[in-house]
Amino acid sequence: MPTIRLTVTSGDNSYQFVASLHKSRNAKERFLETEFYLRGGSVPKDGVPHFEVEILSPDTETLRGYRSHIHVGKNRNPFMCYPAHLPSKEEALQWFKAWSAGTILDKETGIDLNIALNAVGGSREKLFEMLKDQHSIEVLETEE
Repeated sequence: MPTIRLTVTSGDNSYQFVASLHKSRNAKERFLETEFYLRGGSVPKDGVPHFEVEILSPDTETLRGYRSHIHVGKNRNPFMCYPAHLPSKEEALQWFKAWSAGTILDKETGIDLNIALNAVGGSREKLFEMLKDQHSIEVLETEE
């Protein structure tokens, strides 16, 4: 279970995000219910690797102050709200980076991550460019 540490910078401000990536191969091993994935229209298939991102920091109380997209898992811990298949550690990491930056975008500007993603056609690469160019938000990572 890899731990990912990110620093999101916005101007002179710096925010820390930490997550654990959980790999599963079937619904029984997952922390998020099948119904959660049905909302996104993409239930991970059994026998195929899938990753879920458990948010370790900021804590749930802090996240409640943001319009962060979280979903409580079967273990009662917060997970990144992404109701689609994440087939690899790299894909999960990239969405965690987008989620973390989007959380800060909302905190500082009131712009929701989904609105920002729609504005750039759903492209993470364009999202990161837009965040840097228009809002001075960048993501740095350190993997443990």
